[in-house]
Amino acid sequence: MSYSSGDRIRHETTGDDGFPQTRYGFVVEAHDGPEGDPDITGPIPIILDGELAGQYVDPATVQHVAATTVVFVLQGADLIDQPGLRKGLVDMWKAEADEAGLDVDALHLLGAEECGDCEADGIWCLADLHVGDETYVLRASLVAGDRVRICAERPC
Repeated sequence: MSYSSGDRIRHETTGDDGFPQTRYGFVVEAHDGPEGDPDITGPIPIILDGELAGQYVDPATVQHVAATTVVFVLQGADLIDQPGLRKGLVDMWKAEADEAGLDVDALHLLGAEECGDCEADGIWCLADLHVGDETYVLRASLVAGDRVRICAERPC
C-alpha cells in the first residue's frame, strides 16, 4: 500500500509499558529529493497528533484511517453480555472514530431496547453507520477469551 503526503493514518505500536498502543496522525512530505516524495512506499514519515516532531515508521504499523480500520478493543465479556453496556460500546467506538478524524455522517442503533441483535454466537450487531456514500454495520465480538472487539464492517 502506498501513502501520500496528507493522508490520515492509524499507527499501531507497542508502548513503553509493553501494551498495544494506537495513535493517529498524518503522513508528511518526505524531502529526499528536490520535489519531495509524492508517493511514499518505504519507511513512512508521519507526525502523530499532539506532537511537533515527525518520525519514520515501518509501513506494517500504519493503516489509512477508514471506517473499517477504526477498531476498539476492551477487556470484559460483561460489556457484550449486558444490553445496557452494549450501548456504551457504540459510544466508545464513536469516540475512537472522532479521535481518528473519521467523519461519521449518521449512526443508528440497532435493536429497540437492547442495543443490538445477536447475529451469531459471540457477535452482536450494534448499529448501522454511514461514512460518505458507504454503509457499514458496527459489530462487537468476543475475541481471545474476555476481550471485546468493536469494529465497522460492510454489511453482508
